[in-house]
Amino acid sequence: MRLAAGCRSVAAVGVNCVDPHHAAPLLRSAGEALLAACASREPPVLICYPNSGEGWDKQMRCWVEAPGVSEPAPFAAAAREWVAAGARMVGGCCRTTPEHIAELRRQLL
Repeated sequence: MRLAAGCRSVAAVGVNCVDPHHAAPLLRSAGEALLAACASREPPVLICYPNSGEGWDKQMRCWVEAPGVSEPAPFAAAAREWVAAGARMVGGCCRTTPEHIAELRRQLL
């Protein structure tokens, strides 16, 4: 975060491709670090693009749904916490679908 904060051309810092359950704590930590490092200027914007939260089952050789966040509606509901933690842009990364993004739009706008 200090490196990003020290470079005035960095406009945003992202929490990307993490489990949705880990996104808010990471955003809070990043936000605090950026605020401390950017005392004399506006800190970079925080972005959050977590994955679907699914885990790979190597025995069954398939993706296993994460309870409470893998489907579009609960994923988008979790995004409210990401916004509360400082994210100004939200989306989805690996294993999210256009339906996840549409639900984010429905719930957040």
